[in-house]
Amino acid sequence: MSTTASAAVSTLLSGSNVTSGIDTKTLVNSLIEAEREAITPTETKKTAAQSQLTVVQSLNTKFAYAVTDSEKLKDPSAFSARTATSGDEDVFTATATSSAATGAYSIRVDALAQAEQIIGSAVSSTATYTGTITVQVGAGEAFTYEANNATLAHIINAFNGSTTANIKAEIVDVGDGTSRIMLTSKSSGSANTIALSGDLATSGPFESAATITDAQDASVTIRLGSNTTIDLSRTSATNTLSDLVDGVSVSLTATSEKFVQISIVNDTSSVVDTISSFIDTLNSALNEYGLNSGYDSATSTSGVLFSNSSVRSQIAAVKRAMDGQDANGKSLETLGITYNSTTGLYELDSTTLTSLLGSDPDAVTSLFIDSGLGAAVYNSLDALTHKGNGVFTMLDETLSDSIASCTDRITAFEDRLAARKTRYEKQFLAMEKTIASLKSQESALTSFTDGLKSSSS
Repeated sequence: MSTTASAAVSTLLSGSNVTSGIDTKTLVNSLIEAEREAITPTETKKTAAQSQLTVVQSLNTKFAYAVTDSEKLKDPSAFSARTATSGDEDVFTATATSSAATGAYSIRVDALAQAEQIIGSAVSSTATYTGTITVQVGAGEAFTYEANNATLAHIINAFNGSTTANIKAEIVDVGDGTSRIMLTSKSSGSANTIALSGDLATSGPFESAATITDAQDASVTIRLGSNTTIDLSRTSATNTLSDLVDGVSVSLTATSEKFVQISIVNDTSSVVDTISSFIDTLNSALNEYGLNSGYDSATSTSGVLFSNSSVRSQIAAVKRAMDGQDANGKSLETLGITYNSTTGLYELDSTTLTSLLGSDPDAVTSLFIDSGLGAAVYNSLDALTHKGNGVFTMLDETLSDSIASCTDRITAFEDRLAARKTRYEKQFLAMEKTIASLKSQESALTSFTDGLKSSSS
């Protein structure tokens, strides 16, 4: 290849083609960019689908929160919450479930549950022991330790490391170089006494072992009634008495000589919180939907979901469910919940709701449970986010498929453009080589004719 042709090859891609004088790089790029315009509609479609998908996924998350909160609105227990109050929390605290009846009664704590403690003999702190020691708490599984020149630390570590011993072991330093082993049952109650057996049960560190705290059940007396009273006794292995009466549990902390009153009332604040939380999460979702589905006449722009009828239709179904009434014509407005058509959001007057819960709590239950409004609201919202066939779920799948299809088309098109660009570059390279060769021949011919002219002269 001539020097001129080599120069054409080396400068082709840089665009400075001194052979032909053509800016090859700019020309090829212009051709490719002109052809790339054919894929612009697909790229525009992909961008629009990505924008919609981002909004749809965000809305799905927000409405899913509303679904979770609305599920409570179809649960009767959400509207029959109770709260229990102890007349003296230094003696006991109390909790109540929705199954508890409202009212008051009294409790006297006669004894607290205790775990048994025993302490062994005072022995040399450095002594070692060989033999067996078996410990059993109540009717539980027995644990046996085989001691072989074991120190006190070895023995308590074996007890504390066991998953079946059910005791806590510790060394008590009593001075003068002597120590005792103290064992405490991990289970309180009179049935959970500590039994020791084996060689070391009657010798060494456990010789003359003594009980320092007895195993004991908790004992309470419940007084029912006011004019005519009935006293009932209850015992428990622990200081927590579950379902002391139906739906009420107490945790004992001290004994008492007198009866302490416990009051069970409707937990109106819990109901208000449940409804308020739902209104907040629903408004958050509706607000975002409004921002992405409206039309701004001032700018002539619309939200990405403006033309989506499936979402709009289901949002309308949610609002229809919220407009439901019970058999007595009561609605959410009766509870202090109103719809603001200007903002497109719901407003809750908690004072009105609290007042109604105090005067007529059954009215709230009637609306949400008996009339089925709670279930209707839940179902309408679930239809938006349901994993199988929810509106947002299916729209997510459709948009994702569209984006994937557009991506495949764009990738294939770009591959074809890259191949076409390579072909153009090769064609221009061949042209440059041809021009360079012709110029080389022209130069040789010129030199030859110039030589002939010089010879003839």
